[in-house]
Amino acid sequence: MTTPAEPPAAPGRGFAPPTAPALAGRLVRYFAPTGFCLDPCRGPGPSYPFYDALPEPKGWCEVAEGRNFFDWKRPVDWIVTNPDWSCDYRAFAKHAFEIADNVVFLAPLHVAINTYRRHRDWHAHLHGLRKIIVLDWEDAGFPSAGYILAAVHWQRGYNGGTDWRYWTNIFD
Repeated sequence: MTTPAEPPAAPGRGFAPPTAPALAGRLVRYFAPTGFCLDPCRGPGPSYPFYDALPEPKGWCEVAEGRNFFDWKRPVDWIVTNPDWSCDYRAFAKHAFEIADNVVFLAPLHVAINTYRRHRDWHAHLHGLRKIIVLDWEDAGFPSAGYILAAVHWQRGYNGGTDWRYWTNIFD
């Protein structure tokens, strides 16, 4: 497998603000991952919301700390993270589908699933779109952007329908 080149942007992550620890913990408890878990975008600290919430055994990557996710080749059971939402998202997601049986991303919904290419990417790695949880931006610790923020779960071998949950007051 060819390793994609690093994005030419400044060192570190593109765009993905740090996640509120309370929401990261709630999502990890909800999905209840088992087996080896990986947070491929741990963040530069001082806190690591998803990584700290994941059960053992676990690992992490953070390009700003010299641990590039694209260099990770070991298969994992779960990836749970707030990925970079920049133009490099597609390459990042494809790599996640290659190595993980379950992938959970916290991202704007249009970033996660908005193109046919992105749908083909997860299908090519035999993943199905299992769950979408619509969230409040403020609960994540992010400024509101007007788009849908979601936790999106893909699972290898899953062929059922997509379960939608709303952890928000969107209908009020």
